[in-house]
Amino acid sequence: MSDLHNRQHDPDAYALEGEGLSYWRDSAVVPQFLFQQLSSDQVADCVVVGGGVTGLNAALRLAGRHQRKVALLDSAYPGWGASGRSFGFCGLGGGFFMDASRQHKMIVKKLGEAEAIRFGQSQVQALAFLKASIRELGADAQIQGDGELVLAHSPAQAIALREQASFYASTLSVGADFLSSAHLLDHGMHHRGQQDHCLGGLHIKAGFGLHPLRYSMALATACHQAGADLYGQSDVIAISPERDGRVRVHTSLGSVLAKQVLVATNGYTSQRSAPSLAGCSLPVLAHALVTPPLSEARLQAQGWWSDVMTRDARRLPYFFRLLPGGRMLFGVYGGLWGSWDASRLGEEQFAPRLRAAFAQTFPAWADLEPSHFWSGLTSFHASGLPHIGPVAEMPGVWTAQGYHGRGMALGAWAGAQIADIMAAKRRYDALPLAFRMPLNAYPFPALQAWAMKAGLLALTTYDRWR
Repeated sequence: MSDLHNRQHDPDAYALEGEGLSYWRDSAVVPQFLFQQLSSDQVADCVVVGGGVTGLNAALRLAGRHQRKVALLDSAYPGWGASGRSFGFCGLGGGFFMDASRQHKMIVKKLGEAEAIRFGQSQVQALAFLKASIRELGADAQIQGDGELVLAHSPAQAIALREQASFYASTLSVGADFLSSAHLLDHGMHHRGQQDHCLGGLHIKAGFGLHPLRYSMALATACHQAGADLYGQSDVIAISPERDGRVRVHTSLGSVLAKQVLVATNGYTSQRSAPSLAGCSLPVLAHALVTPPLSEARLQAQGWWSDVMTRDARRLPYFFRLLPGGRMLFGVYGGLWGSWDASRLGEEQFAPRLRAAFAQTFPAWADLEPSHFWSGLTSFHASGLPHIGPVAEMPGVWTAQGYHGRGMALGAWAGAQIADIMAAKRRYDALPLAFRMPLNAYPFPALQAWAMKAGLLALTTYDRWR
């Protein structure tokens, strides 16, 4: 029996009662049926552990298109984790490097040019899949923006971004233009207080922003209507193989016996879910704030009124985008000298640091008091690649995870792919090889938390001097 109660962050990061009220949660309706607990022993064809966009898309595909009896289990409620707390960025990516050209070179070195191109094409397909999913669900997901803007934070990065533009067109058939500082200033993309801080940026013409929790709730409702049983407040405590080849998934109040299981918990995955998964995922905190609505005068004062989702070219980027209604979202992954502390005290101590970073980026808005502040966990793999595949020592158990903070589109697409594979409607070896690489554990798992802190500090220091 595989015990699942071993996670790497403070318990507050996983506790429903410790949930911070995000802007997404404050502007979406969570149906009460998502809080129904599993309180007895059940039988199903498939169990999905984790109710994020991967798990929900898999459950919907299995219950709807493939007519399987599905039970989905979530420790809080579907959409509660990273899928409902993300920045709502849907762009290219999914590997360790935000820079797609650098990620491409890494995969070429490991797997060859053809497989690197297939991995890149899957990212483009994921964006198309997500947009089609939103349309088919009729979800009020507030799609906005035209692609993604990557801003240079140093002269060296401006040169590098210029050189990347041709990669997107030649390799991914995606348009990309380097925009001068003058263009950014004229088109409402001025993110610093002085003109010489605006160094230009690369506009990648693929991707969009959305309201992640509204999309998740639309998925959950569709799963419910398709006949899937969705259970909230049902933390999985063990997975055990049965003698007849089936697998039993245990919670504190019940269990589900099934032919197949999908573990789709990403940054919230227990280190004891299965031996082959232990130590492979590094859950990194992401923090976000949202401002009150900004008037037209305040937008003009800062010089930012674009709704294109934007990040800078740091290794640990700042992410920001103007939301419908004039609110600005601002977020970071890791870094900033201490954001690995997921306790309530740690959150309180980190909030002023995030505000300071926001004020530095948008000095005309430095006086604003955020209306919302929250955090969530994203998953970084030792391999630097997302993973879709079987759990070797547990027949019938699959996993899909490791999107490196870019899981809204890729995670949704992965859920549909793994569902088709589990239903024997798609060959596993038809997936790009990058998704099928064996999971590698980080070295010295007992020191993983300290290694994470050291790594975040190193990247933060690199960004300050690069």
